[in-house]
Amino acid sequence: MNVNSENRLASVADLPEQLLTRADVAQWLSLRPKTLANWASSGLGPNFVKFPCGSLRYERAAVQTWIESNRRAA
Repeated sequence: MNVNSENRLASVADLPEQLLTRADVAQWLSLRPKTLANWASSGLGPNFVKFPCGSLRYERAAVQTWIESNRRAA
């Protein structure tokens, strides 16, 4: 992760309703963006917003909810 990415993600943390790109979420979850794309096309993964232009964005709260719903006890 480069300094600009770190600064961008740090500023995103200050805005809880910020819409995140697939790349942002992939970086947060330590996944490849392609994995999120595959999950999205299969109905898996966090909920996202799709704009008329085709852009996808993830709400921070939706991603956090998805993480919590997939938590498993050891």
